[in-house]
Amino acid sequence: MLSSENYHNKMAESALAWWRDAGVDYVCEDETVDWLAPVVAAPIRNDESKPAEQARREVVAPVIAPARPLAEWPADLEALKAAIAGGAELPGCGYGSRTIAPTGEAGAMAMIVGDFPEQDDIGSGSYGSSAVSKLTENILLAANILPDFVYKTALAHSIPAAAALPKDDLPALAAFVRHQIALVQPKIVIIFGSAACEAMLSQDLMKARGNLRDINQDDRKTAAIATFHPRTLILQPQLKAQAWKDLQMLARKDYL
Repeated sequence: MLSSENYHNKMAESALAWWRDAGVDYVCEDETVDWLAPVVAAPIRNDESKPAEQARREVVAPVIAPARPLAEWPADLEALKAAIAGGAELPGCGYGSRTIAPTGEAGAMAMIVGDFPEQDDIGSGSYGSSAVSKLTENILLAANILPDFVYKTALAHSIPAAAALPKDDLPALAAFVRHQIALVQPKIVIIFGSAACEAMLSQDLMKARGNLRDINQDDRKTAAIATFHPRTLILQPQLKAQAWKDLQMLARKDYL
């Protein structure tokens, strides 16, 4: 499990990323500032020793404690899922106090990759309780994909405080998903949402949609498609028709 210090550090990093993305580039002081007041120049001191004193000063970098190494990535799928469920220090596990493990088995027909789980799923301890999970199952059934033959995972296995993943974290999160692809070896990877698309395909979702892509892992190519996140489809039902067109590529290419 994450230590209290690491957990709060992650929370602080996530909060700072939120304000940075919002365009906040300065910090307010406790005391108000009268910006219209005349500027009073500091008195000039005739102190010949001052330059010599300043020359002797050294800039001392702050001491930063070395980061704790992440846990070794399990080479067995069941061990990997158990480690995530137990809150091991693996990519995607440190954003919240509770984690949720991927579901599915090695050799699954399809693999789903989202950004992070829903609060209802976190509360129940597994995917399937939230409206997003239920819509995901309906989408799969409409595409003739039985949920029992799907491996479902996400970039993050806990929920970020700002409900958004820091962009700087995406490469490490994507690498861990590729590790899971190597263990599962699905026929197709279905990528839901902008964050997962950027991480896995290095492309904007609207550019990646409409075409089959390849994910390279250990000299093995796995076909992938990207489409809207079910969370987005709940908020914007008019996009369901476009998502359905994306999923029809599976039938045309006979991947399933």
